[in-house]
Amino acid sequence: MDLESRGLPSGFIASCEFEQAADAQGKSLGIKPNRVFVPHPSQDRTDDEMAEKGYYGFEICQQNLCTNEHHHHEKRTFYFQSQHDCDDIVHRLHQLSNVTPFDEEYTIGKRIGTGAFSEVYACVHKNTNKPYAVKIINKKIFE
Repeated sequence: MDLESRGLPSGFIASCEFEQAADAQGKSLGIKPNRVFVPHPSQDRTDDEMAEKGYYGFEICQQNLCTNEHHHHEKRTFYFQSQHDCDDIVHRLHQLSNVTPFDEEYTIGKRIGTGAFSEVYACVHKNTNKPYAVKIINKKIFE
């Protein structure tokens, strides 16, 4: 089942208590989505109460990948007891969702070409030092 081609992300974040349920559901559906399980620091507290207690949080909202629309009813806030834990989960979610900014993976060098709608730059993969070229398209021209 290829959910992402239909604009539906095939990954999620949930509290650790739901790991067995997620395994059973994935097995029955025949899929194994990307997932991150986190401890739930507290239940049924307001955002203000969590901030007063010193918890660090972030909000996730569902985005349709085909239309780029965010669904305002489909959002969740997750809280953590330290900034480090919060940052770690955000980093892991970026890795799972394959949303890594290009400049985190590559170093962009000098411009080596120009076209009507784009520019080509030399770049180097940061982990392997392997050289590549990247074409950067000016999307504003197509709006």
